[in-house]
Amino acid sequence: MYTDQIIETFFPTIMLAMLAYFTLFIHSDDFNERIMVSVTVLLVLAALLMPVKGRIPPTSYFKYIDLWFLWYTTYIFSIT
Repeated sequence: MYTDQIIETFFPTIMLAMLAYFTLFIHSDDFNERIMVSVTVLLVLAALLMPVKGRIPPTSYFKYIDLWFLWYTTYIFSIT
């Protein structure tokens, strides 16, 4: 049951975070390319959030998956 969450949620977010981190190694003269890649990664992460939130039941309290996506959104935004 949990392998579905690992394959469809956790693995892609970790890969996106690694891709955003590797943009820090792009030379500072290529600033536009660094920003384009990190903003695209942030956009893909936001698009990944919607199907995940659609699969879990709606509740009034804060869930751990919300905290997971909030952490990675903040992390990638800070890289940008």
